[in-house]
Amino acid sequence: MNPQPSPHAPPDAAADFVSVSGRLNVTYRNGRYGPFPVGTLHCALGTFTVRDQRDNAWLETLASGDYNGLFALSAITLYTYQAYGELRVCLRAMVEQFELDGYGEESGDTEPESVPDPLEEEGVAPTFSRDETPDDEPFDEQVQFLRSFLADGDDWQYGDVYHPDTTIGRENLIRCRQILVAFGYQYDMRSQSFYLPQQEAYAHG
Repeated sequence: MNPQPSPHAPPDAAADFVSVSGRLNVTYRNGRYGPFPVGTLHCALGTFTVRDQRDNAWLETLASGDYNGLFALSAITLYTYQAYGELRVCLRAMVEQFELDGYGEESGDTEPESVPDPLEEEGVAPTFSRDETPDDEPFDEQVQFLRSFLADGDDWQYGDVYHPDTTIGRENLIRCRQILVAFGYQYDMRSQSFYLPQQEAYAHG
């Protein structure tokens, strides 16, 4: 399993988690700052909304679609939000660890059209839009931005596999993803890394 926020650390067997097999559906909704991800977990315990945290925004790395896997839940709580002038209530699952083993682009799931963007919930006012393409920024500055969040950042070069740190804050993670996508990178959910298409052998090997 991939614990959050340390994807490569072994799971803590003593932790009070409930592990369930299920399907995570990720859809994107339009918000004030652009499209944002909404996760829905379907499992034997029921159907739950999955929302990540500001200091561990792992949902921001996933594309729209269905992800089958094993999920470790630390809590299931009631969550309320405003939509269409109403106060709506849903069940939220706190996913602490996960191991994804399948992905499908097609999804028949439907979610309410109006749900809050985590940026708005967290009171963040970003200086950029989620769907912005950073083409106007100098290439060297974009590379330096990506390097600044890696332990060995000085050694990272365009073309290298990039493993995002989901604990750098939602705004920074969104910006890293925008730059990598603009560079032509794709995300591999098994390795939780971005890679160029010619690196596909690495991503799946």
